[in-house]
Amino acid sequence: MSRSKSGLFLMELIIAIAFFAVSSAICVQLFAMAHTLSSRSVGVQMAVMNAQSAAETFKASGGDTAVMSSVLEAAIVGEQLVVHFDENWGRTDYNTRFEMVVSTDMSSALATASITVTDSLLGEELYSLTVLRYMGVN
Repeated sequence: MSRSKSGLFLMELIIAIAFFAVSSAICVQLFAMAHTLSSRSVGVQMAVMNAQSAAETFKASGGDTAVMSSVLEAAIVGEQLVVHFDENWGRTDYNTRFEMVVSTDMSSALATASITVTDSLLGEELYSLTVLRYMGVN
């Protein structure tokens, strides 16, 4: 009789351990997802902030790429301004994680700047913004 009781206790113990193992695996997965989501949220927030800064610089400078390049610490590549950021959103020329590209069109009285911030590591666009500024009739 004592043999069957110990077998039943062992079976209950195994079931309890299995339940807690599955529960802990689910919790670890949720924590990992929360960390990933938090990192993505910080990335989008920083992308929005830098794009807005570039938009305000475009408006204040009247679309002058030399002034914008100086203020944004950007490289002029063709017709575009390019700003590279590292993992912590510090400006860098090497070890690039994020990239902001500012393309301007000054061909009409309504000047346009298209600002795009991408995550180079994941190859996805984090944020894009189009800015219009009335330049007046020449």
